Amino acid sequence: MKLETVVVTVLSENTYIYYDEKTKEAIVIDPGGNSEKIIGAINALGVKVKGILLTHGHGDHIGAVEKVQAHTGASVFAHKDEEELLKSSKLNMSYYMDDNPISVTDSKWFEGDEDEYTFGGCTIKVLHTPGHTRGGVSYYDEYEKIVFTGDTLFLRDVGRTDFPGGNYETLEKSIREKLYTLPDDVIVYPGHGPKTKISKEKVYNNFVKAL
Repeated sequence: MKLETVVVTVLSENTYIYYDEKTKEAIVIDPGGNSEKIIGAINALGVKVKGILLTHGHGDHIGAVEKVQAHTGASVFAHKDEEELLKSSKLNMSYYMDDNPISVTDSKWFEGDEDEYTFGGCTIKVLHTPGHTRGGVSYYDEYEKIVFTGDTLFLRDVGRTDFPGGNYETLEKSIREKLYTLPDDVIVYPGHGPKTKISKEKVYNNFVKAL
């Protein structure tokens, strides 16, 4: 598996293109904006995007969904609990961002916890990690030992919980029970900022320490 990170918008959101080097099948995680930059990376890599996977529905993570979907023909996936937020430009806050309201209505839904999504030779586990939003998820590749955490967990930081659907106690529980229980050597790829490791966050993250 190979990973390409495309940093987009003034909020420096990480869009990930994760692909099987042999089959060239790929997923795009959180196409947050600057669609031409993301599409350019897809074309340069020569990959076939099979799915657009959203960790959550905030405007800075969905800004390029429509154009990336039109270019690739791929389906959009998110957790069912994110449906209301994705469909409302006010709840997902895109209404207030550069006068660019976004509503994502054409989606397929993960409904449980630890659903799976398969492309190429890769199987991604969908971990429901609410707290930043109700339908927030993290995408975990157990074989490659990487997890995409969106705005749930960052390098020595955690996601805000003062937006609609946010709850700090829920976020803390998600991190402790769903992320800190992953193997220590799992690499964390967050929605913003540099990567980190589960082992480091359990020790050095002052917002949520391992019990």
